[in-house]
Amino acid sequence: MSGRKVSYVSVEESEARKMREAQARLTELRADVPKLLNKVRDDTRREADRRFREADERQRRYAAAVDKLSADIRQVEVAARRRTEENARRLRQELNAEIDAVQQQHAVDLAEHDRRMRTAVQQSERRLQSAIVAESTVRQQVTEQLASDIRQVGRDVAAQRERELAAARQWLADAEVLRNYIAGDLAHERLAPGQLQRLAQDLRLAVANADNGLSQAAVAQAQAAYAGLSELRATVELREQEWSALRGQTYERLLLLREMVHAVAQPGTGPDDGVDVDFWTHGRYQALQEELGQAVALAGQDGPDAPGPEELRRLLEVEAPRLQAEHERLVDTAAAAANNSQLRANIADRVVQTLAVAGYDRDVDGGYEGEDFRGGFVARTRHEDGSEVLVTIMPVDERGTAELAIHSIHTRIGSEEERRSRATALVTQLRAGGLRVSDPAEAQPPTQLDELRDITRIKKSPPGAVVPAPGAPQ
Repeated sequence: MSGRKVSYVSVEESEARKMREAQARLTELRADVPKLLNKVRDDTRREADRRFREADERQRRYAAAVDKLSADIRQVEVAARRRTEENARRLRQELNAEIDAVQQQHAVDLAEHDRRMRTAVQQSERRLQSAIVAESTVRQQVTEQLASDIRQVGRDVAAQRERELAAARQWLADAEVLRNYIAGDLAHERLAPGQLQRLAQDLRLAVANADNGLSQAAVAQAQAAYAGLSELRATVELREQEWSALRGQTYERLLLLREMVHAVAQPGTGPDDGVDVDFWTHGRYQALQEELGQAVALAGQDGPDAPGPEELRRLLEVEAPRLQAEHERLVDTAAAAANNSQLRANIADRVVQTLAVAGYDRDVDGGYEGEDFRGGFVARTRHEDGSEVLVTIMPVDERGTAELAIHSIHTRIGSEEERRSRATALVTQLRAGGLRVSDPAEAQPPTQLDELRDITRIKKSPPGAVVPAPGAPQ
């Protein structure tokens, strides 16, 4: 015998305390979202400021491009640039106002935060559509006015033809300036996929007609190409502004969740104060952290690989809530696993106490499989007549269900009726202790009882290597 007493092996109190602290920490974090938001706002504000600086620089490059346009078209595009800058200024003010409102709000939970996020996204989408429609209306009116200036049929057909070709070539030159700016400076494929390529084809067709002297077709196509490119530029600029806002909201939400995940597992001041949620969830907490890290990286991606609006909405409205729910479930699962591990040792203790009344030794040998608190618990006790009983308590699921098996090693344990009576007494004793226990049932004994008697080997073997898992073939 090993000399261990009935209290033998159990989950260390420090582990149980850590899991209680993890649950308490999660509850505290749920109720203290503003504090976490303030912490991540520094990152999101810096990101937003960087985006605004990029937008300002892009507008300066656009202003340089506008200077290359003809006088009439330059006037149109200058007015459009002012509208774009005004929309960006308004967006920046709204974003800063939202940040200030959150900082002043002292009682907001995650559900309220997510509701406000969804409302902000919906408002942003409505604002974007209204701005695009308004910009398109203004642009159509202006370009029609410019086109009317050359729709004059004079007596000199040749002069009119030259007038139309000259106008077409000017429209085409201005359109080419816009095409180059869009291709080089705007994320048109992310925000308006395929449209620049289509308009470039129209532009090439107009150039061919102008080169062939087809004045009326050339001027009509040149006007359409310019109008399409001008509207595409304005649309992409507006969508870029709204995309930046959506990206900021998504990035913030994922950073907030990452902060919560980190805070739950953050070590305390002592050397053993770390909350090992990952251990109790068999590595799933680490997998969650890695998945969350990938989502944060995707939301923060720059360049051609940056996520589009639909992907950002998926991250914000689907992935973030899913990862949040998984995080909370894993913390609860870890706490339940720690408690259930202790419970398995307690069940063995109660069984041994009940057997002691029938003459079995209170000085027992016991332990967890592989000395892993997540595994099954095995205890061995000896009767004064030399017979032995092995008690195995194996985890069945994460809800705390466990399978209790009592194996008789020697035939001296008594008659079948005596064994059944002893099993019934055990069930009664366990139920009296507050456990939900099913009625005893007959089961085939494991084929390698001698291995079950070797507690030292069990404690050195991985779970399931010696003690059969519930439902496993014997």
